[in-house]
Amino acid sequence: MKKQQKAKLTKRRIRDLYELIIAIILDIPLLLRMIPGLGLLHNEWLQFFSQISLTG
Repeated sequence: MKKQQKAKLTKRRIRDLYELIIAIILDIPLLLRMIPGLGLLHNEWLQFFSQISLTG
């Protein structure tokens, strides 16, 4: 009985963690818009990585 409860608790924890990760991923663009400097830095990183992948 106790093992089953523990397994249920673990599954719930994993699901909560998964939902949290999704929420963070969805919030990233919003966070970047809220912090203008970070948004510019993000764009520079994207350009940097695209240049590397093109020349790579």
